[in-house]
Amino acid sequence: MGAPRPYDGAMTSTEDPGPEVPPGSERLQPGPLSSRVVRLDDGLDPLALATVKTAEWIDRSSFQVEKVKTLEVRYPAGGGWRIERPADNAEWRLAGATAGEKIDISRANAASYSLSMLELADVAPKDAPDTGLEEPVLIDATTLDGLAYAIKVGKLAGDNYYVTFTSSGTPKPDDKDAERAKRLEARLPREKLLSQHVLLIPKSKLEDTLKKRSDLLEKKAEKK
Repeated sequence: MGAPRPYDGAMTSTEDPGPEVPPGSERLQPGPLSSRVVRLDDGLDPLALATVKTAEWIDRSSFQVEKVKTLEVRYPAGGGWRIERPADNAEWRLAGATAGEKIDISRANAASYSLSMLELADVAPKDAPDTGLEEPVLIDATTLDGLAYAIKVGKLAGDNYYVTFTSSGTPKPDDKDAERAKRLEARLPREKLLSQHVLLIPKSKLEDTLKKRSDLLEKKAEKK
């Protein structure tokens, strides 16, 4: 055995750091999968490794629907609503509005803007029972960027809704904000990955979008 190294004042750790992580790979941590090394370029889906402890290490960024152009919500029992606008700063219009009905702009803004602030609470197990996704609330949204989203919202599991979605379209070039257009393009691969799973989205992030049609209307002043 060789002579011990002199103490140089530096703190060292005897903990085994585990196998070296090769280039193009990522160690999942913390949590029960922290010893697994997943190559990001070999086609393996890290979310397919989800366990009951997924919430401890999963990236919270969800799919996000920005700059909504049209938004339609349909309920499994029937009924629903649709709002639309031609441009980012234009006022919302309520489809099928009758005489005397006027949309509350702040509530319409909240319903659409909430979709750009979605967070991922967890990924549900593939065999999760009673998700409610057989008879979901349907949310269809198109964006001013040229993207379209079809979202299904199932039952609540605690404080989170079961959610699935599909997306389509290609972001339009934006000469006025090239950096944002670049971010949209970079986000698409993750969205494609998320669309293959049943997600758990916090109830608080969807409340404004799931409001009934009557809740989007301006309240008439009570006559004295």
